[in-house]
Amino acid sequence: MAKKASPSRANRTAKRQPKLPAARRSRTTQPSNRQLLSSLRTELTGKQGPRTGRSQAINQTELALQKNERRFRTLVETTSDWVWEIDEHAVFTYSNPKICDILGYEPEEVLGKTPFDLMPPEEARRIGDLFGPIAAARQSFSCIESVYLHKDGHRIVLECGGVPVFDGAGMFRGYRGIDRDITERKQAVEETRHNQALLSSIIENIPHMIFVKDAKTLKFVRFNQAGEQLLGYPREELIGKSDYDFFPPEVAKKFHDDDQKVFHGEPVINLMDALRRSLQSAKKVHASARSKHNTHAKRRTA
Repeated sequence: MAKKASPSRANRTAKRQPKLPAARRSRTTQPSNRQLLSSLRTELTGKQGPRTGRSQAINQTELALQKNERRFRTLVETTSDWVWEIDEHAVFTYSNPKICDILGYEPEEVLGKTPFDLMPPEEARRIGDLFGPIAAARQSFSCIESVYLHKDGHRIVLECGGVPVFDGAGMFRGYRGIDRDITERKQAVEETRHNQALLSSIIENIPHMIFVKDAKTLKFVRFNQAGEQLLGYPREELIGKSDYDFFPPEVAKKFHDDDQKVFHGEPVINLMDALRRSLQSAKKVHASARSKHNTHAKRRTA
């Protein structure tokens, strides 16, 4: 008859049986973190194991994004305008190389600075007052003209536009924008304004009558001081009127015909003498008519 094992012996036998470590037991039911990462990497990149349709689609998307990024970077790096980004504190976080051509700085030199650091003090205050409410409202902006100081000290006029930037959580992170150098355009405008002021001064002070007529209506649109003195009327009464408002019909028609000759490139000689004689005659007619009117009025009163 077989002997039954004593309890103490049975316990010793059970203790000698090897137990699976907890980690090993867990592998039998679920994959480890390393296996999960390896499987995920294989799925996303397709570098391990056979490529699935999903991994191929992911790779194509990544390639398309990389291609678009290269295209965008090439556009930004080669544009003739200054492209920049600032954070929520108006500190530059990016600048394309064009800043070197416009302001003389390398892109790395402006990182950590603000646009106001690159402006004259009075301009920085003006733009700060203008831009503050825009930034507070997180609004886009365009066509803001501001004066910057070139690295060598001379002034540059830039026209600026930008849009607010928000992160994935909707938090405001700054602005991204473009500045365009309009210095030459502003100089051309100022030069034109100066030339116009100079021409007006010459026209007003020349001792001869100068007038301008509308090409379609032949009405006066400008008279100088000499013209006022010669005709005896203030320019407010002359502008908007035609020759027929001041001269007899036959004289006004002659001036009208002379104007047509001028429009066709034919010169008109001794116009001033004819105008002076016609004006004197017109004044006599007006004076005579006024005298007769006053005489009749007195007779009716008497």
